[in-house]
Amino acid sequence: SQWANASRILPPGSGPEPGRWDDAKVPFTREIMDRLSTSDPCQVVALMKGTQVAGTELGLNWIGYAIEHDPSGFMLVVPDFGFARKYSRKRVQPMIDTCPALRAVVSQPRSHGGGNTMFLKEFRGGSLTIASANSAAALSSEPCRRVMLDEVDRFPPDVDEEGSPVKLANARTSNFWNRKLFLVSTPKSREDSLIERAYLEGDMRR
Repeated sequence: SQWANASRILPPGSGPEPGRWDDAKVPFTREIMDRLSTSDPCQVVALMKGTQVAGTELGLNWIGYAIEHDPSGFMLVVPDFGFARKYSRKRVQPMIDTCPALRAVVSQPRSHGGGNTMFLKEFRGGSLTIASANSAAALSSEPCRRVMLDEVDRFPPDVDEEGSPVKLANARTSNFWNRKLFLVSTPKSREDSLIERAYLEGDMRR
């Protein structure tokens, strides 16, 4: 949360109030972000939320904080390929462009190859992979210490007959003692809600 208040700038078009992040406007995000920090021992954070209540933005704050202060392998998983393209163009790259601290360490975009493409953002000490939940190949790539799964209740229950995309992504973190997994979603049907299941496995704070 300290990093977000000091460094995050919401670009125009990202919401009703572009400009510097101020968690006083969304105070419930503060503890969630701090649980995601390197210094907190919590390994899994599950946020079951309503619509348009800053869940994605606080996840982006976590990504920005990690890139600048504790770089490592990071995977961001979203429901499908189209969602991944939109997320990269509308969310991730604008965050990098508007934050001087991130611009200084993330590779600049190139038209062919290089370290900053639609689905891969390389930076000093690590990289961010943006993956689709309906691609087992993308979810089974190299190990990574941090994984964010956004809108998990839109994920398919099984991907390429290899099991749940949540389990496949979680397996990428299994070799790290200091791993972090962040699941965030607005719940859909109670019968098969992945986010409610994850929430009930935690301490269910509100």
